[in-house]
Amino acid sequence: MSSFLHVEWTVRTVETPRVKRPCGRCGHVQPFSSTGKFRLNANGNRLDAWLIYVCAKCGNRWNRPFFERRARQSISDDLLQSLQTNDPALARKVAVDLPTASTGLAADTDMAFSIEKKLLGLSVESDAPLSLTLLNPGACRVRLDRVLAEGLNLSRRLIHQLADDGVILLIDGSKKALKKPLRHKMRVNFSFEPSAVPDLRHRLFGLVHPLE
Repeated sequence: MSSFLHVEWTVRTVETPRVKRPCGRCGHVQPFSSTGKFRLNANGNRLDAWLIYVCAKCGNRWNRPFFERRARQSISDDLLQSLQTNDPALARKVAVDLPTASTGLAADTDMAFSIEKKLLGLSVESDAPLSLTLLNPGACRVRLDRVLAEGLNLSRRLIHQLADDGVILLIDGSKKALKKPLRHKMRVNFSFEPSAVPDLRHRLFGLVHPLE
């Protein structure tokens, strides 16, 4: 039996990344979501392609450039077919891969997500160290404090308080990382089980897959 409790959380996005931009209809910045559909336009032997987004508040449409003024002969028949049929796999890939910062757009870090929990090590000792590994294979754009809050079913305020009290220890990172997007892989240790959260162990690994 291990002398510690080690849990692994894998964060999975349940929607494509949203971006924040000014909405002409709302009059201020709003999150926009991909519709999964493309718009094509031909100008002579050159093509333009956009991925269509809609405002989450009012439904106003925005065409996000995928490519512009591309020579027809440089576009494969497979890609053209995928664009014409609104291939879901291509639409998702484009929504994930298109840059934000370089185009003046802001990534929305309030994406919907799910957490898959897996127990890697278990101890019957009540004072055994608690360790959590966070995996983000799909680059879900969500803040670390939100992942911890939802995974532990605690408020974000309490998550930050636990970090201030030294209960939550971010390995290879400072407390500032709580307000930043979750990285590809992160490690979080818990120095002890606080009286404010007496069931922390259950919150960490409740409803997880059993040890293999």
